[in-house]
Amino acid sequence: MKLFCVRGNISDNKAQALLETLLIIPILMVLLIGLFWFSRVLITKQQLIMAARYGTDLIANTNLTEQQIKKEIRNYLSDKNVEGRKLDPNKLGDENIMVKINDFDIPEFDGFEDVINPVKMGQLLSSYTRLIKMPVSYSSELSSVEVKYDFVVPKIFSPVVGFGKTITLIGHSEILAGTGCAAKNHKKASERTIAS
Repeated sequence: MKLFCVRGNISDNKAQALLETLLIIPILMVLLIGLFWFSRVLITKQQLIMAARYGTDLIANTNLTEQQIKKEIRNYLSDKNVEGRKLDPNKLGDENIMVKINDFDIPEFDGFEDVINPVKMGQLLSSYTRLIKMPVSYSSELSSVEVKYDFVVPKIFSPVVGFGKTITLIGHSEILAGTGCAAKNHKKASERTIAS
């Protein structure tokens, strides 16, 4: 009689284990898909930040116009020759890539002649004093690049977030206009060359 009870408990345990496995597999799948999707979102966010930094480097070190920088950023993220993860070029239109170039004139310092020239020295000191005393909100003096990219939430998460919802990722980078330009290429917008 005891042997029959033990066998009954073993088969009940197997059935319970099977039922628990069947219940836990969908939960594990949702967690695994969420992990992969969230990883893609983080990688894309990092790509957008790198592209924005690339854009500010172009502002600081080249004579490219805003349109040319937008094209370079678009190529950086989605060109066919890019190795690794490429973003959808249809989601990288002109409305999703914003480039703002503000010029900031720093007088050139030509050496000892400028040190003894009080007018030139005054211009130089006032420019650098302006940089040092600049308030926290100096957005009018900044050149910036902002790249936006929309992610559609997967259908599996629609009960939580809603079906067809999008998440907009933004990569942003700023540079103080006129700084970091060793080649002195940071010209006024009217002096910029437009290459074809």
